[in-house]
Amino acid sequence: MNSRLPIGAALLALAVLLGGCSRPADDSQHRARRPQTEPTLVLSWNAANSGDGLGRTGWRLDEGGWPKFIERHVRPGIAWCEASDVKPIILIHHAFGQWQPKMHLDGWDFAQEANADFLTEDFATDAGWKSITKDYPCYAYVGDVELIDRLRDLPPEELAVIIRRNLQPYVDAGFKGIYVDYGENAIEGHYAGITPKHSAGPSADALLLKIADEMFPVATGIEAAPRAFPEFAALHQRNVIIRDPTWRHRFGGFTPADEAKFVWRSDAEKKTRKYGPRHAQAAKLGWPNRDHLAGTVWRTLTYGDDPQLNMDLARTIAAEGDVAVISPQPFIQAGIKASELFAPLPPVL
Repeated sequence: MNSRLPIGAALLALAVLLGGCSRPADDSQHRARRPQTEPTLVLSWNAANSGDGLGRTGWRLDEGGWPKFIERHVRPGIAWCEASDVKPIILIHHAFGQWQPKMHLDGWDFAQEANADFLTEDFATDAGWKSITKDYPCYAYVGDVELIDRLRDLPPEELAVIIRRNLQPYVDAGFKGIYVDYGENAIEGHYAGITPKHSAGPSADALLLKIADEMFPVATGIEAAPRAFPEFAALHQRNVIIRDPTWRHRFGGFTPADEAKFVWRSDAEKKTRKYGPRHAQAAKLGWPNRDHLAGTVWRTLTYGDDPQLNMDLARTIAAEGDVAVISPQPFIQAGIKASELFAPLPPVL
């Protein structure tokens, strides 16, 4: 989070918070069961950080580019969903690679400069993503600009040109919209948290959201969940994508009935997947419950070699009215039908 806040403002915010003046009311009953009306899964692939190819790419993308990737992975995932009447949505992470340590928006520019043709050629052609977007909703997860010094500090006019240039390939390919990393803090004003670490804004990502809203038919989604405080109100209507362990860390752990369903092979596995109790100060930090989140919530499950466990987690997510973001390959290999990720859960005691 943005830490460029004067310490005096942080101390003032701490006094207000401890005094209870701006703290949202807590609600221990917020985890109401709201089953999905239409079984839906988000099928997700990370292009970046999936291998040691150019831009940290894997999936054998350098062997045939996007047409072969779609043939090997995307179409089998779609067929797996449709075989048991589950609606598929496609999400591709950092399609043009990650070329620097932090997730950055301008992957297209880097891929062009590196002549990584397998990432850029055929991306927006009938042989590439247009062959999928004409029939199925597709979204992209992209890096932000606020956390990237060389982008954040540019004049707004120059930054706007870079944003549009790096989003245009997704528009040309027919993607419905994007989700922005770190977008939960994309506010135009200041928010003084209890410490500088918990403060935010003004954020250059606010410009990114505005431009993306103009370029795509679906309003831009954001990573993680904005806080319930008034300073974040402009983000409350947006769709969000969040790691399921982070969601539970903020909004609450499993119910007793849920917890009994999961057979963790070891405490180490549970810790590795980062599931744990709710943060003791979650309400004070801005996540008293989910009531302020008006958009659709996508919750990402960790890619792993335990499809049975991920199936149970996906069932819990669906029963809470949210959409699980999964990689389909482990389920396909295990012979698990997509519809099995929506089996009824035991009643909550």
